[in-house]
Amino acid sequence: MTANPFHPFGYQFRDSALLTMALTHPRAKNAKTARNATEDYQRLEFLGDRVVGLSVAGLLYRQFPSEPEGSLAKRHAILVSRPVLANLAVEQGLADHIIAAAGEREALAAQPSVLANLFEAVIGAVFLDAGWDVADRLVATLMRPLLAAQPHAPQDAKSALQEWAQARGIPPPIYREISREGASHAPVFVVEVALPDHPAIRASGQSKKLAEQSAASLLLTWLQESTSSC
Repeated sequence: MTANPFHPFGYQFRDSALLTMALTHPRAKNAKTARNATEDYQRLEFLGDRVVGLSVAGLLYRQFPSEPEGSLAKRHAILVSRPVLANLAVEQGLADHIIAAAGEREALAAQPSVLANLFEAVIGAVFLDAGWDVADRLVATLMRPLLAAQPHAPQDAKSALQEWAQARGIPPPIYREISREGASHAPVFVVEVALPDHPAIRASGQSKKLAEQSAASLLLTWLQESTSSC
């Protein structure tokens, strides 16, 4: 078996087939490396999602011993969100190595949901290849700089948006589920939030609650930027 020369996160796989599987998009049906459904990243992404979630939870528990559960949950939701994992995937070069059908790789590599799946799949592959301790250390190493950039627990975006509207006498924001996408074991919810006389903003998340928080955060950012530019 030919070894894969790519070493994500600086980790060299003992079983290169695991890395190949982790990088193979489900739509790569005609790729030689994807002869059947078990050879794409979906099962590894399912596993990696749990590995990343538990590793981040443990890191936060140790890093912030005096914070209550609610604050830890807010930090956790951000760190395991699709935008954050997608950015990490790009930083680690995963987007450049996605295996897909001819003509589709570039488009797929630009999709945050695909990039986040790649990140989780590769972490899942590391877990199978080397065990919990190695996978946990890799996740912690990648997440610590993000924690250092956010010393205080993030504010609940939905609550902040509600307060913004109340302070201006505007009716509360309305959230609407637009669609559910992705694999059945890991659905992606697309939610839209709207305020009267303001543009509707859409965002996605691994749960409806997370999607609503992301949409609220994006709308808050737009409101702050539009106010500052006036």
